[in-house]
Amino acid sequence: MKQLHSVTALTGALLLLLAVASLPAQTTAPSTTSIPPAATAPAVSTPVPAEVDQSTPILPESRDDSDWWISRHQEKVARIKKGNVDLLFIGDSITHQWETEDKDDPSANYLPIWQEYYGDRNAVNLGVSGDETQEVLWRFAHGELDGISPKAAVVMIGTNNTARHPKWTAADDLSGVLAVVEDLHRRLPQTKILLLAIFPSKVRPEKSAKDQIINTDLQSIYAGSSYVQFLDIGDIFRKNGEPDPSLYHDKTGKCLHPNVTGQRKWAEAIEPTISQMLGDKNKLTK
Repeated sequence: MKQLHSVTALTGALLLLLAVASLPAQTTAPSTTSIPPAATAPAVSTPVPAEVDQSTPILPESRDDSDWWISRHQEKVARIKKGNVDLLFIGDSITHQWETEDKDDPSANYLPIWQEYYGDRNAVNLGVSGDETQEVLWRFAHGELDGISPKAAVVMIGTNNTARHPKWTAADDLSGVLAVVEDLHRRLPQTKILLLAIFPSKVRPEKSAKDQIINTDLQSIYAGSSYVQFLDIGDIFRKNGEPDPSLYHDKTGKCLHPNVTGQRKWAEAIEPTISQMLGDKNKLTK
């Protein structure tokens, strides 16, 4: 393994990872009898400015002040309880948007691509708009992985961490991604994990620099892993070394959320690995 950019910080983070790993997996979702019906969440979110930061990227944290977030969590737990899950997608709004069906805006009509590639694969989308690593860990601990043994899981998380927390170092954010991957493996030891690099963006140069450090370190950490395959597909979103705005849906120029063309490129880029992990036919093969 190559030396990481902040060994001291990561060592401390990994000690906390052990604490996360010792948390018991819960078999029931939290009580929400007092929570009113939720509004529909937007499938796409924009990073918000950092405020007083009391979070840490490796300790589970809920967004229980958000009705739609709790409602989506409940819906996903209910789906997981039905079983018959072979493939998971885990992430934030970039993953969440696979479920968006917008016939009035063809650039944001993602659902047909999901159905084309994953509709017959018993796939469940556990992406939640706005989530950071700590919220994914909370969802893991509250039923979203209980009682299933999928063949494969696709993980792409961390972009909201690096966008929202300028005081967190790359090592801090890296520890959050590692916590998600290792907790997923602890709970689903038979599941093969496809860990994707954080996608390129134009949010801020400082964020992009952090993302590059994290991606480089993840590649080193999981080189030769028996349960994680790391894949950096960032180049499919770039033109002349920069994120290509024609592949993104964002109106702000931040190049954070792929449009349907970019999302299809994503599906195509991971398809050979997905079909191998699932043991089924590569959908790119005619």
